[in-house]
Amino acid sequence: MKYQSADFTDDLRRTIESIETKAEEHVGLLVAKYRPLFSERNLEFDAGFDREGMDPFTPPYRSSLSIGMFGEEEELIHTAWIWQCDREWMGISVSRAIPGSKITGLLFVQTFEEIQQELKETVEEFLSGL
Repeated sequence: MKYQSADFTDDLRRTIESIETKAEEHVGLLVAKYRPLFSERNLEFDAGFDREGMDPFTPPYRSSLSIGMFGEEEELIHTAWIWQCDREWMGISVSRAIPGSKITGLLFVQTFEEIQQELKETVEEFLSGL
């Protein structure tokens, strides 16, 4: 869901921070769950949480949870985006505050459970394709 800077509220900040916290904590659980399963098949699995920026409402800011699955011939890196905040001018992302530019945010998911489901489906699809 796309937000304009006027829509940046404390509730939205709490939602973003809650999803990010759960995602960051979930990385260890993903690795503990899937690494042994992948290892049995001579595959590798890794996961990581990434945050670029300090304040969710100050561009540039991005947060995501990524998983990587690697085999001898197969490789897949999947990123589940959480939040992105940019400055835009006429729909184009810009790095400087130019006249007419606006700060916008994009919330890719509404709950952490959506990310869990997305990652689970991605892992299952990767394993079933081997």
